Amino acid sequence: MCKLQDDLFNSLIQRAFRGKLTTQDSCIESPVTEFASIHHESPVTRKVVPPKREKKGLEKAEHTAKKRHAGHDMYNKAALAAYIVAKCHDPAEPMGRVKLAKLFYLAQRKVDLALTESFTRRAAGPLDDAIHKFLPLAQKNNWIKLLPQEGMKKPIAPGNAYETAIQQAVDYLGEKRTAVDEVLESLKNMKGHDLECWATVDAVADELSKLRKSLTVRNILQTLVASPEWRPKLEKPAFAELKITAALVGLRNLGFVTAG
Repeated sequence: MCKLQDDLFNSLIQRAFRGKLTTQDSCIESPVTEFASIHHESPVTRKVVPPKREKKGLEKAEHTAKKRHAGHDMYNKAALAAYIVAKCHDPAEPMGRVKLAKLFYLAQRKVDLALTESFTRRAAGPLDDAIHKFLPLAQKNNWIKLLPQEGMKKPIAPGNAYETAIQQAVDYLGEKRTAVDEVLESLKNMKGHDLECWATVDAVADELSKLRKSLTVRNILQTLVASPEWRPKLEKPAFAELKITAALVGLRNLGFVTAG
């Protein structure tokens, strides 16, 4: 009997090394069972590790690409802001940052520029919150100058190297540059509070359009009343009903809104 067990054991050993153990053989209680288990698991272990390393590498590459993309957008935002300042600058009355923010919004809206993914509802109208990053970037590159504050106004003027920003903006805008220039030429002399009204009315008009609601002064007023951020605007003279009506007419004339 012992000899039979020895023969069976030796046979299993040989078959294990040849990789010919069957499921039925693996159920036999013997020392070879543990060996066969290790023998079959080792290749699997070797296959699992590389994909994990590759996945980490892929995630790192995607993260790096996103960072590069975000940085590139910030650079173009800084260039566009400096471009607007240079195009609309009046030495006798430099524009303030609020006016720049509204022109920055309206220029993008006019040509459906995807530079700013979304504008936030702020007290002074729709705003790209990244302005607190790309304006310092533009200043660092000497594309703009942040002048001393005058009361509530924070003036901005072109920097000594503004031509570099203009070239960058021209390259980025491409064929859309003409439409942007037309908007800036039409609005550059408008007061900041009137631009705030125009930008806000345009943002509300876009919202009403998405909701399939008619674009009327009444619906605009109702939207402002329903917005905690924008309800206080109705206390400003720039948001009197006649001003909203004028803004709506002006936006239609410049092709910002077409819906009735």
